[in-house]
Amino acid sequence: MPQTYSLHVHSVSGIKWRKKWPIPPNLEVTIDVDDIRMAETHRKRDFVPMWNSLLPLSAAGSTSVIGLHLVRHHTVGKTNICAKGEIEIHVPIPLKSVGKDLEPTPGLALVVRLARIGSDEAVKIAVTDAAENSEKLGSGTSSDIQKVADFAAQNSDSNTVSSLGDLLQSLTSSLDVVIKIGGVIAKIHPFAELAYNVLTSVYQAVKKQRKMDQAIIQLVQAMVDVYSFTKDVKLLSEIERIKDIVDAIVQETAKCALFIREYTGHGFAVRMVSQIISEDAQTIQELMGAFVKHKQSLDWALGIHVAVVVDDTRHIAQLSLKVAKDTQATAQRLEQLEILKNLNPVKMNSNQDGCLLGTRRDILSLIITELTKPFALDSQNIFWLYGVAGAGKSAIATSIRQTFNTLGLLGASLFFTRSNEASNPASVIPTLAYCLAESNTHIGSEICLAMRQHLHIVDAPIEDQFQRLLAEPLDRAKDHIHGPIIIILDALDECGDPESRRRLISLISNRFTGLPLLRILITSRPDLDIAAAFRDQSSIVKTPLDITKPSSLEDVHRYIDAEMIDVRQMHFSWNLGPTWPGKEKIDVLSTFAAGLFIWASTATKYLRKAHDPNDALDHLLRKGSDLDRLYAVALQSTEFWEDKTFAEQAQACLAAVVLGKVPMSDTTINALLGLDTKHSSAPVFFKLGCVLQWAPGKFA
Repeated sequence: MPQTYSLHVHSVSGIKWRKKWPIPPNLEVTIDVDDIRMAETHRKRDFVPMWNSLLPLSAAGSTSVIGLHLVRHHTVGKTNICAKGEIEIHVPIPLKSVGKDLEPTPGLALVVRLARIGSDEAVKIAVTDAAENSEKLGSGTSSDIQKVADFAAQNSDSNTVSSLGDLLQSLTSSLDVVIKIGGVIAKIHPFAELAYNVLTSVYQAVKKQRKMDQAIIQLVQAMVDVYSFTKDVKLLSEIERIKDIVDAIVQETAKCALFIREYTGHGFAVRMVSQIISEDAQTIQELMGAFVKHKQSLDWALGIHVAVVVDDTRHIAQLSLKVAKDTQATAQRLEQLEILKNLNPVKMNSNQDGCLLGTRRDILSLIITELTKPFALDSQNIFWLYGVAGAGKSAIATSIRQTFNTLGLLGASLFFTRSNEASNPASVIPTLAYCLAESNTHIGSEICLAMRQHLHIVDAPIEDQFQRLLAEPLDRAKDHIHGPIIIILDALDECGDPESRRRLISLISNRFTGLPLLRILITSRPDLDIAAAFRDQSSIVKTPLDITKPSSLEDVHRYIDAEMIDVRQMHFSWNLGPTWPGKEKIDVLSTFAAGLFIWASTATKYLRKAHDPNDALDHLLRKGSDLDRLYAVALQSTEFWEDKTFAEQAQACLAAVVLGKVPMSDTTINALLGLDTKHSSAPVFFKLGCVLQWAPGKFA
């Protein structure tokens, strides 16, 4: 367990300067523990300063080393270290001159006192220091500082001596156990992995942070308490029975991890005050309350009954305040929604299921990781997943939608379909604005303000709509938003045609990348207009959905195997065996699918609707599932067929691919068809990305 100390930095003695200074030097002492900056005194402009600073420190044990640095600040130029020394937790040491300012002097030493203290005392010291910092920042009044002190006093816990770093280490270890359990709780895997990755990044950040909010420490402590079941092998054996509770806990952990990462990214003094006077305090309390409830549910499920004492008076007062706030918020919300109706949004939601649990783990994990990366100046905020028709892109988009909707981070999800009139490029920006306004009241207020200021914005050019309805409102609301806002645009290739969506695609590739609050998942076929616009954009992560990967083939096999359960239930009157149609035939069907989920879905749907499942299965095994209609629509979407040269080359290239029966590169096909560099097959394959998985020099 970490040890908490107070270090009293009193003064410095034995100073002998190399030259006479016209004005007293500006000096401070910085303190490192194991090379991590933990504290610093206030600066004193004096030849022999006395700081009398009482500083709280946390160290892992008696072998930790405290580094003390006497630092001189210059009016111009960078600061320099005048002298430094090191001290083990219980052994005093002298300083030695290391800079050009001081003469080496045997008597050079800092006067310090080191003593063990409890966490309550550390909190008091931190509060005092935070109050002084807030005054310097001009961000706090005396009443605000008193609120900070009261809050810290109410939330201090003399039994809690763990640092945030140690708590995070304990929590990530528990999450690692949950991730490795797998099997019956496969559905929580994305949430557990997300929480683990985010909390690991938080741990790396706070290791070097010298101060930390008591409220956040207690929040993480509440999370650690919930995960205590992972330390007991007997309890893990009951994971099947408590999987729904564990699912809820891990989802809450992922949500909380993202909040903590955003929250700890701000300055300490600002956080200590703002958590009292802003919505952060309420968010922290709500998160803590959620984990307390989860702990109670888990304890009851495991037969651990703990008496919970509630202060009824305080509880009733809190509920009354919440009801009053909710009533006011509801009235404001209704007014907002009335204004937002003028955006004329269209509904483009997914009607299909997400990925089968346990499948597509690699790509889902990659997408979730990319969409939850912390913001940086050079960060990529758009993830483009592209692939051939039937590869399962929409199922992946649906799973991502479900994941972030559960976490409360979904801003908008638009699922385009070619036959739907709502899939109109002109409706995209107003619909996105409406969905974002619905998902966040602060964004909603700013978008409503924009609509009042620009009465005819719905009829304005798409570029003006983007600026007034998205860019400016998001910028004004950014201080009230914790964590990324996820936008999903599925099947972008089915949003209008290349000509009608030209300005939208340009806007996405050039302007959406400048919206740091948004993380955008785009799925589509690699149609030429989309591929050309996204190709050279460094802020877009471009990832092909490779249907030939072993993991894709295994996932399709697992999907067919799972669907056969439903087929057997549907045809119960035929007395099919519990393993019908058998491993060998399922293997053949999986081979026919060749990584295409649409083939597997069409085939199993055909079996469910058949009168005689055995006859239908034999038909499939002889001829396969009919996908001609799907690929006819996909090929018709390519607008170059009226060009006679393209049509002739495309027919020849497709014939070579189909009749060749083995994968061939474009170079091989060029040689086979006698095509020269000027009439290469590559431009044709670029235009047939809807049905061919291909890349220059790779097999088609």
